[in-house]
Amino acid sequence: MKRSKGRGLHTWWLVCAGVATMSLAVAACGNNEDSSAASSGTGGKGSKVPVSIALLASTAASYSQAENKGAEAVAKAAGGSVTVFTADLDPQKQMTQCKDAIASGKYKGILIEAVSSAAAVPCAKLAAAAGIKVVGLSNPIGPKLQVPIQVPEVSGQVVQDHDKVGRTAGRMVKDACKGKDPCQVVFMIAVPGFPPSESYKAGLNEEIKSAPNIKIVQTYPTGYGDLSKAKAALQDALVKYPKLSVVTSDADWLGGAEQLVKDEGLTDQVRFIGTGGSKVGTDAVRSGAQYGDIPYLPRTTAGVATKMLIKAMRGEKLDEPAIDALTLSPFGRTGIVKKNAETFKAQW
Repeated sequence: MKRSKGRGLHTWWLVCAGVATMSLAVAACGNNEDSSAASSGTGGKGSKVPVSIALLASTAASYSQAENKGAEAVAKAAGGSVTVFTADLDPQKQMTQCKDAIASGKYKGILIEAVSSAAAVPCAKLAAAAGIKVVGLSNPIGPKLQVPIQVPEVSGQVVQDHDKVGRTAGRMVKDACKGKDPCQVVFMIAVPGFPPSESYKAGLNEEIKSAPNIKIVQTYPTGYGDLSKAKAALQDALVKYPKLSVVTSDADWLGGAEQLVKDEGLTDQVRFIGTGGSKVGTDAVRSGAQYGDIPYLPRTTAGVATKMLIKAMRGEKLDEPAIDALTLSPFGRTGIVKKNAETFKAQW
């Protein structure tokens, strides 16, 4: 895979992830790490169009790297290539990279993993004006965090509905809180004010409001991938709330907190629910260190999005131009728990 110069460190990780209405062919390969590359599925009428794709990644962490591999596999199967540009969670930097990709004249298609859904709209419009097809990846393109396409210049998108992900977390919290009244919950939010985190939080709150025994006693900002912050947050929470029952997060990095609970002999009291379905998180569920996790499948998600983009580049009709990434896995609506964790194959 080609990589643009100046690629920074990836801090945003961002579930086959999630459940709804994807075709049986895709669902059947849901837990196959390489399923996105099994077939390019793009041999249509415009198959001679060069498959030269720019992938505007939000960050360079392991999750986005797995997306890159998924996109690369599909492009390679179609005789093409992918060049990755990394924005380091900076929407202005991503816009500059978008303009550079367009101006280079090298690309017939652009995959956008938007840092800011709204800020990605001008990129899509500029690309379309230059005859370049655009598909959204993981995060929607438009003023709202929703799966349906909002911008006519966007050919398609395979994205997370973060509100629905939060609702899945809420259902898991309710399960973890059964028999506990009150059930005190701490929410470790990755990035306060970051639209995906806030949408997740809204879905979580909406889901648990029907359970009077559950109360989110405090929210801690912990970032993505910083185990020390998660551990420090839990240390504070255990002092303030000695009867704490559940810790949940829109990130997948709870290892520091889990170890602290183990050291304090509170493993049977405090249950952890993460988001992302990483190998570390999945192993923690299997071992019992973590109650559950919500699976994201970056390789599959990016592979489906890349197939979609190649079809658009070749003038083929997209049967399903807007796909909720949670529909790509049988675990998206239920989450990964110990009884099903052995059948889930993590992709990052």
